[in-house]
Amino acid sequence: MAKRGKVHELHKNNFAFLGLLKCASCGCSITAEKQKGHNYYRCTRKKGLCQEKHYLREEALTEQITSYLQKVSLSSQDAEKVLAALDSEQDKAREDAQSEVSVLKEQLSRVEAKLQKLLDIYLAGALSTEEYAAKKQSLLSEKVSLSEKITDFETKGLSWLEPAREFVKSLNQAANLLSSPNPSAMTTFLKNIGSNHIVNS
Repeated sequence: MAKRGKVHELHKNNFAFLGLLKCASCGCSITAEKQKGHNYYRCTRKKGLCQEKHYLREEALTEQITSYLQKVSLSSQDAEKVLAALDSEQDKAREDAQSEVSVLKEQLSRVEAKLQKLLDIYLAGALSTEEYAAKKQSLLSEKVSLSEKITDFETKGLSWLEPAREFVKSLNQAANLLSSPNPSAMTTFLKNIGSNHIVNS
């Protein structure tokens, strides 16, 4: 019953950074508790002894997170420049992809023509069944390879651009958090960009 009560207290106090951080000394999760009206964070020591003995007040932890956000943040002006550069890169990448697809389609047409010519030769009796089968298999393998490359260019050629845009926008979000600090929003941001953030007491 006591254990359940403790869990209930953690949720009741609504610690902003709970479940987000790892101890810098041992890598264990960080837990939290309220003392004298302040929120404190400490190592859970679930792996046993830990060199870290100190408690860290939420205000000090917020300063650490703010310092991190300052390092990764991107102003709206800089974000717009990067996004514009990505748009230009998209146009160039699309042109390059279209050019490459055109070349591949020409190669595919030649392979298909060879297959048809091979069939005509076989039907004319100029090739044995074994010779026809071997040459046909080689051309079919080449056809499949070309078709797969065309599909990759048409469906995946620009797939990296959208994640890049989202990443730039997230860095701009970090700048917005600095101008209007919000612990809950900070936690959401840090979870979105990655887990296992390290805290130093």
